Amino acid sequence: MIKFLNRKEKADYVKALADSEEGIMYAIKALDSISQSDEEWRRERDYIDAINTELSIRDTAIREGLQQGLQQGIEQGIQQGAHENAIENAKNFLKMNKLSVEDIAQGTGLSVEEVQKLAEEIGA
Repeated sequence: MIKFLNRKEKADYVKALADSEEGIMYAIKALDSISQSDEEWRRERDYIDAINTELSIRDTAIREGLQQGLQQGIEQGIQQGAHENAIENAKNFLKMNKLSVEDIAQGTGLSVEEVQKLAEEIGA
């Protein structure tokens, strides 16, 4: 196919094929690249290596950022769940009306102010 590239109609046909077919396009680019001078070849290889390095660094940064964000989200969810559990326990203790606000705060890990507010909310 390459030997016909010096004929205009054949060259146009090969170009149209190359533009429509990714594999052929890559092969033509590779052939062009191989025919470069040694200096051009090194510059192109250095450029491609630099792009691949940058893409690798970006990929690693994105992956690490996602992992860190996921871990923070999990930790926040656990903390929020524990706090909601402490609130429910405090409400249950308040409804029993057998413990002081201070004792409930100490047992649940909530502040005295939070327990007092909960007591007002549920009318205990």
